[in-house]
Amino acid sequence: MIIAESKNFGIEVKKRLLDIGMKQSELAEKIGVSESYISEVLNGKRDAIDTRKKILSVIGEKTEK
Repeated sequence: MIIAESKNFGIEVKKRLLDIGMKQSELAEKIGVSESYISEVLNGKRDAIDTRKKILSVIGEKTEK
């Protein structure tokens, strides 16, 4: 399970995308952001606090607090 506040959020989301066969571009489209934004999130260049729950919802993960 990916925790929304995790320091390794991007790494965990990358793994999940591979597991479910989804591309970064598909994720970006589903949550309404650019592919470059998703790339920055997954590479730890953005914290994406405002979009983490949307990302987790799309990739089928529950959020925890």
